[in-house]
Amino acid sequence: MPDPGKASVPLVSGEWGDRPMTHWLPNRIMQAAALACLGASIVVFWLVLSQPWLGATLIAAPESRQVRIVAVAAEGPSRLAPVPSRLVAVGADGAVKRIDLVATDVVEEPDVIETYEMARQFMQRQTALAALLQQERVVLHVQAGGNTTQVIVAPSRRPITDLPSSFWIQLLTGAGSLLLGAWVMALRPYDLSSRLFAVAGAMILVSAYSAAIYSSRELAMDGGLIRVLGALNNFGALGFGAAMIALFLIYPRRLVRPSMLLIIPPVTAAFFAINVLQLPDRQADGVQLP
Repeated sequence: MPDPGKASVPLVSGEWGDRPMTHWLPNRIMQAAALACLGASIVVFWLVLSQPWLGATLIAAPESRQVRIVAVAAEGPSRLAPVPSRLVAVGADGAVKRIDLVATDVVEEPDVIETYEMARQFMQRQTALAALLQQERVVLHVQAGGNTTQVIVAPSRRPITDLPSSFWIQLLTGAGSLLLGAWVMALRPYDLSSRLFAVAGAMILVSAYSAAIYSSRELAMDGGLIRVLGALNNFGALGFGAAMIALFLIYPRRLVRPSMLLIIPPVTAAFFAINVLQLPDRQADGVQLP
């Protein structure tokens, strides 16, 4: 017989059997998710806003392999640069050496570069450009109306108001996905399908937040950092796909035994390793195909 002096603890049913449910668990899940969003957002803003800022809107012109200046911030470091114009090169003030720019330098997503070798060259150029922008004063070699002029600028910290709309979309998408997944898991914390949905939401945050950093850069960011962020983006995308495949195999109708889902993680890890180790020649085979 139950002890009348002890309060009974309700049980909930899930994929793994009956478990005791405590009244604080849903709140703790949502609190942990909110703290994770806050911490990740702080890291994202710190990495983005700590980059040197020229105050110029740059776009790639692939047909001519050029980088063009289409707008400048009214109070930004490059406010004296002619618009529209071509940004031919960037150099250090008082130094002869300069880096001539190509359209690939301002590509938002490095995964679209055709080969891994070309991607490695892109990372090296990004590292060199990022180091150059750390100087107190840099020289922009600008071409407009057939004339090439030099504009000396002093890079500053990027203001939050300069961040593009794509950055905010990725930030809201990642945070919303994680919080939505956590909310569903909080309602049924011991249900395997709700857990998989929460994992999928968390993977979207990893993918979106990492992409938000490197895709919103103005001109350059350390190549090593871009490679780490690119790997996180790939990990999040693959993790989301794996979690959703597992979810649809058991919900709304169970098609396989839960133990069969254990096949998915090693396959996903193999795809991820192929990309990180850059085993194929083309990025399409190592990134887009999986």
